[in-house]
Amino acid sequence: MTKSRPSDLYIAFKALALARRLTRNEALVAGALLAHFNVKTSQCDPSIGRLEKMLAIARSKVLKATAALCNAADDGKYLFDKDSHGGKSHRASYTPKWDRFAKIVADWETSMAKPSPDGPQKADVNGPQKGDGYGPQKGDGYGPQKGDTNSLKELIEETLGAREAKATAVIERRKWLGSSSAKPPPEQRSIIYAIPGGKSEQPSRSDAAHEQAKRRISDQIRGTDIEAWLTTDDPKNIWFDAAVKREIFRRGWGLKWLRGRMMNQRMTRRLGTAAKP
Repeated sequence: MTKSRPSDLYIAFKALALARRLTRNEALVAGALLAHFNVKTSQCDPSIGRLEKMLAIARSKVLKATAALCNAADDGKYLFDKDSHGGKSHRASYTPKWDRFAKIVADWETSMAKPSPDGPQKADVNGPQKGDGYGPQKGDGYGPQKGDTNSLKELIEETLGAREAKATAVIERRKWLGSSSAKPPPEQRSIIYAIPGGKSEQPSRSDAAHEQAKRRISDQIRGTDIEAWLTTDDPKNIWFDAAVKREIFRRGWGLKWLRGRMMNQRMTRRLGTAAKP
């Protein structure tokens, strides 16, 4: 079996658009089989249920279409070979007939190269007159138009040329980046500014966050009962430091935790005093 190429799939899909004898369901099933074809492994064995679900047509119509596409007796529709190998959940394997797809496209391009059936003949002495309606007119759809990539060879050459130009551009850019004349990328700078009154050298992000949280809590408790409670009951700043850690995690949690701690301690003291005889 001849190894398939990516261009074979392009030719096959183009042939489906030009095939005249295929019904709508047969063209749909043929397109789905081509879409399931693996160019590297040549595997193509979608189940009837999968084709039925993806194409949204009845199972009987899928079976009828595959039978027509794999019927060697029908020269106009014979586009696949079918092999019921029994594996893969008893699914059949389909092999595209690349030569028959290519023949459909070749016949079409041959007909495109011929003059229009309504165009001028060599025996016509007078020849076509301007505006008389004979021969292909501008934009009438007969024959290849300006800029029309009807030739498969031209289309493939243009695609390969575009890929080669893109690869060349990437290589040139890499050479430019690796040359000594190229400017190195600018160094990243920290967006954290030095804290007034802090260390002389630039602080880390964690140090800056700690100082900012500490400053927020100090501003919030200034002149309140919490400040007086901390001065009396937290001389080593154990609870204050714990509140700063919670403030770093989420803004507002430090003050909330200090207030709850103070209330719990006062309640404990009141209960202890009431329990004494």
